[in-house]
Amino acid sequence: MNSGSTRERILLVCLPAVMIVAVYGWLIYPRQQLDQAETALRAARAQEPSLTAVAEKKVEIRQLDDQLKEADEVNEQLQTRRRDLLGRGHGGPSLAVIQDLTQQMTIHNLRLLDQGNAGGEETFLPESLRKAVAELTDDSAKRDSVFWRFEFFGRYSDVLRLVRKMAQDDHPAIPVQLLMDETAGDSDWRSWSLVVWI
Repeated sequence: MNSGSTRERILLVCLPAVMIVAVYGWLIYPRQQLDQAETALRAARAQEPSLTAVAEKKVEIRQLDDQLKEADEVNEQLQTRRRDLLGRGHGGPSLAVIQDLTQQMTIHNLRLLDQGNAGGEETFLPESLRKAVAELTDDSAKRDSVFWRFEFFGRYSDVLRLVRKMAQDDHPAIPVQLLMDETAGDSDWRSWSLVVWI
């Protein structure tokens, strides 16, 4: 009985202290979370752009959209002009054939300087070949074919590899004239002019 009453006294003394600690812990812990959330909210509001800044960004985006639209229109005009210059849609050479040959030149280490329409067949084909072509092709094929000149810079071995590659692949551009400019000095690099029949 005596030991039970001692235990009861200890419980009566400690229990209120434990209850107070538990109640304070229950009240203080959520308060810390609330303080942390309020601090984070204040920091987010401080970094939030003002309405003026948002309006300025919208105006800037509109201006950039207008500039992009203008650039697209200019690009379309330039592409149309390029197609016209290359003769596409006017009985001229196929753009794909010219692009492929230009890419082959780059692969074979040749530096393209200039390119363009080279003129009529009377300049490049001998009379006998002109007659043979006239017999083998109809009028529409004559209108579609054209002579295209490439001016480039390169070494003899690279030019030879390009011409051999064109022959092996049965490339649609047929070489009809290849000219090499003389150069002073011991350099292997020369200026070349290649006319192909497309």
